Amino acid sequence: RTMSNQNNNLCALRDVSGRYPLHCILLRLCQQQQQKHQQQIPVQVIQSILDRYPVAAQKVVDPNNNKTGGYFPLHIACASNAPATIIQSLLHAYPPAAASMTTYSEEEEHVDNNNKQLPIHMACRHANINFKSVQALLACYPSSCHVRDGKHGCLPLHYCCMAKSASCHSNTGGVSSDPTNNSGSNNNGSEAVKVVKLLLREYPRGAAVRDDHGCLPLLVAVRNMNASSSSSSSSASAS
Repeated sequence: RTMSNQNNNLCALRDVSGRYPLHCILLRLCQQQQQKHQQQIPVQVIQSILDRYPVAAQKVVDPNNNKTGGYFPLHIACASNAPATIIQSLLHAYPPAAASMTTYSEEEEHVDNNNKQLPIHMACRHANINFKSVQALLACYPSSCHVRDGKHGCLPLHYCCMAKSASCHSNTGGVSSDPTNNSGSNNNGSEAVKVVKLLLREYPRGAAVRDDHGCLPLLVAVRNMNASSSSSSSSASAS
């Protein structure tokens, strides 16, 4: 952060892989999320780098330099479940990214290998889903809730029902991952329910759309609830 304050041009430099500092810090955030680090990169640091070179939000990075795919910073931010303020800033910097499908290379370490997904697909996959992030993505690209991804033919609604928090229990435990949320409330379940309602309001027919495995969103949610119940019962028996 100190270096970027001294010289804004540093944020416009790319590493040997073609990544800008904005890509690198978001990938680092994604890695921290996967490893469940307690202390994560402050939002202010990410925002500072974006502010100093917003053009980086428009840049697609191909991690293997083989021209077979790539991703925008918005995709990385959604994959890492970045705070809603970062999602909103990236959308402001480059709105077309919300409508961009992305293909990830199998060799990429820090981002899930889900081929041809919109940012909203990634944002809906998290157990601690962020309603404000999904809301911002939908506002920028309203038709995104109609789009099936390229790997499983899933709508964002399928992924929301697939996530552990989408068991439709508003009292599910856990604290929101958004550092800007200082309420300290356990609102993961209520956030998921709000997202499901939002997606259904924008695309009611989505409830009748089957994925490539023939599953409706309702079936995905029921299976998830049963899996969660079985896991809870096993844990209780073990204790």
